[in-house]
Amino acid sequence: NILFNNKGEVKIGDFGLARIINPQIIKKYTNRVVTLWYRAPELLLGETEYGPAIDMWSMGCVFSELLAGSPPFKGKKEPEQVEKIFEKCGTPTEATWPGVTSLPLFNQLNPKTVYPNVLKSFYADNDKVDEYCFDLLSRMLVLDPKKRISVTEALNHEYFTTHQPKMCKPEELPKIEKDSHEYQSRKEFKAKNNALNQQMINNVIVNGCLSGAD
Repeated sequence: NILFNNKGEVKIGDFGLARIINPQIIKKYTNRVVTLWYRAPELLLGETEYGPAIDMWSMGCVFSELLAGSPPFKGKKEPEQVEKIFEKCGTPTEATWPGVTSLPLFNQLNPKTVYPNVLKSFYADNDKVDEYCFDLLSRMLVLDPKKRISVTEALNHEYFTTHQPKMCKPEELPKIEKDSHEYQSRKEFKAKNNALNQQMINNVIVNGCLSGAD
C-alpha cells in the first residue's frame, strides 16, 4: 500500500490495524497482522508483545522487492513462510536470538532442517546491491527484533549518502505517465494473453482449412 505519483510524492495507505505505541507501556496484540509475505518472524512464531521492529522487517521485504523485482519470502501458509525466511536468513538459535525457543509457535513451526544464513548470495549478481545497500537490507532482515535496525538508524544509514544515484528532489525524479496497479496489470496481462491464445487458435483453424485438414 505504497502510493506514488509522477510528481515524486509518496504516501502510505491502509492503516486499519495501525496503533499508537508507547514504549513505556507493554501491551499484547494479535500476531495475525501484516500480509503474510511481509510478516516478521516473531509474529509468525506467535509473539504478541511487539513494536516498530515488525514494520522494519516489512520495509526490508519491500526494499528487497524493489531491488530484486519480486518478494524475498513467498510462502503460501505460515509454516511455509517460516521456512522460506529461515532458508535465506538462517535457522535461529538461543545464541543468535535469545528467547526464540520460548515463542508460542516455535516448536510447531520451526523447520526440521537447520539452515545457514545465505541471504547475501541471493544478491551477489544484482548490480543494484553494493556493500552499503546490502548492509542496510541485512540489518532490516535480522531475525531477532531487538537487533533489527531502527527507523532512525535506517534513515541515517550510509546507503542514502553514498549510493548512486544519490537522493534528489521529488521534481527531479523520472515522470510516470501511466497509472499502474497490480490488479490492473494482471488484468491487462490476462487480456493480452487471451488475445494471443485466440490469435493462435484462429491461425490453426485458418491454416487447417487452407490445407484441407479436418
